[in-house]
Amino acid sequence: MEFVLSAHQSVKKSPYSVKGRISQKAQEILLEFEVEKQNHQEWIHHLKFSESDFRKNWELWNFDVVEAFLQLRNHPNDIHAPYVEIQVSPLNQKLALVILKPRVSFFTPLNLDFTSQTQKSDSKWSTQIKLTLPSALLSQGELWGGLFACLGSHERSYLALNPNPEDKPDFHRPELFKKL
Repeated sequence: MEFVLSAHQSVKKSPYSVKGRISQKAQEILLEFEVEKQNHQEWIHHLKFSESDFRKNWELWNFDVVEAFLQLRNHPNDIHAPYVEIQVSPLNQKLALVILKPRVSFFTPLNLDFTSQTQKSDSKWSTQIKLTLPSALLSQGELWGGLFACLGSHERSYLALNPNPEDKPDFHRPELFKKL
């Protein structure tokens, strides 16, 4: 499936465009994001984050990232199923979480089969993410999810596959996830 992310209503005019594609073969997910900007700002990142250990990158979302929230559902209204949150920065820094209940219960998976490769230039960056869904939590069902980007420094741009209608962006809304 190909996708294009839309700016949240809180974003006046985003200088960013984000598109990509996602495919699934059994428990294996392949995600590709391409981020372009129409301004001359530097990509926002911090060297304190690890490229090799996604468990050490708490608050990576405060910098430039693309995100995928992936959930297997037994039926379309199964919005309470756990989901995996994956984030990748322009420097290929990563964060992964398993969300049991949004903003209440989550953990960092110890053994997640998750890799990414990132390419960056002055005006564009892209990443290819490969993930095997953990069978202990996400063993069966149809793939649903949310795809997002948090970009920029002074005026942050928040983009989503299906932006929430409230004034503030909120990505942890499984009821807004789309069938992927």
